[in-house]
Amino acid sequence: MAMSSNNPVKPLVDASEITSQASKPMSKSLNKKPVIIVVVGVLLLMTIVFGIYYFFVYRDNVDQTEEVNASVFIPDEDEIDYLNEKYNFKMIVKRDWNINEFGTKVEFNVGNDGKIYFEAFEDSEFANISEIDERFCQSFEEGFKEGLSGNELANNFNFQLFEQNGLNGCTAEGEILEGFRQKYNVFYNPELKLVYSIFYTSANPENEAVLTESIASFRLAD
Repeated sequence: MAMSSNNPVKPLVDASEITSQASKPMSKSLNKKPVIIVVVGVLLLMTIVFGIYYFFVYRDNVDQTEEVNASVFIPDEDEIDYLNEKYNFKMIVKRDWNINEFGTKVEFNVGNDGKIYFEAFEDSEFANISEIDERFCQSFEEGFKEGLSGNELANNFNFQLFEQNGLNGCTAEGEILEGFRQKYNVFYNPELKLVYSIFYTSANPENEAVLTESIASFRLAD
């Protein structure tokens, strides 16, 4: 027969402690859930925005740039993309132009439309040139006019700094002799450390655009 005791059984956990535990907030790890959701949402939104920009804006701009560059340097059926390996440059010219290469010069005889001349300056005067800037343009202009001393029309040539197909250069144009116009560009090739001049002389204003377009395609070879 089991013996009974008059002493009450003492609970292992006090009732107040149970109430206190029940009223405690959820753990900190659960509190981070809203923050994590917000961060994930922001990242997802940024991914969507970047995707829209890449496929609809960036790619479109790249495609347009590639199309423009390709259209500039693709010769027509009556043209060729002339390559000079010695001085590493290209220029689109007409197929029927007579091209003469001699020394540091190249002459493009375009018949009644005029002539285009290229020259690489290998003399010591330009040996220390590292880039073309406004000071160089001014200095070249002074030398240009001195070389044509006595020709008052040479004073109309004011060389200005410009950029063409990735090359810094100086450009000027005007009437060099009565009835003859000239457009004169000067560039610097940083790879070969040479100064280039490319210019045309024309007595036919109506066809001068052909010469302008040709020297506008002057660029370093890939």
